[in-house]
Amino acid sequence: TAWATAMNNLGMVPVGLPGQQLVSDSICVPGFDPGLNMMTGITPINPMIPGLGLVPPPPPTEVAVVKEIIHCKSCTLFPQNPNLPPPSTRERPPGCKTVFVGGLPENATEEIIQEVFEQCGDITAIRKSKKNFCHIRFAEEFMVDKAIYLSGYRMRLGSSTDKKDSGRLHVDFAQARDDFYEWECKQRMRAR
Repeated sequence: TAWATAMNNLGMVPVGLPGQQLVSDSICVPGFDPGLNMMTGITPINPMIPGLGLVPPPPPTEVAVVKEIIHCKSCTLFPQNPNLPPPSTRERPPGCKTVFVGGLPENATEEIIQEVFEQCGDITAIRKSKKNFCHIRFAEEFMVDKAIYLSGYRMRLGSSTDKKDSGRLHVDFAQARDDFYEWECKQRMRAR
């Protein structure tokens, strides 16, 4: 198999396969000159090939992400049906550190919201509305991506089946003036 060949090329006996090497050393390391202690006859590697560090690797093909049930102290998050399309999001604003969270249960408190979303990163502010939505501002931009992952989950408070204790979360990028102002300041500093 490919795994056994790769292990053998590294000079290791593949795990779980008893016995000797599958391929001889002359095939494993063609062009190795022990006098020079290096490989010969190999085309130099182009550093601009994707995946070698200078150029980012191509984006992975769409792989179905399997979401699991998330248990918190005061609530449980159930993933949406995998056959449904993923929830849509708007275009990401520059410097976005704030998310909009809609579909919260009526009885969700700020403490419960904090408990769920602090798993995504440091929260600097939560602005909760009386209409079952809130805005959450994180300390760093990458934390927003973790929060977006929770979009589509059904939230249930405790073990209650009351309608006021459940809701389907919709997490999206928020157009926040604070985020945009910070981003503009950073852009001006870089320009100087």
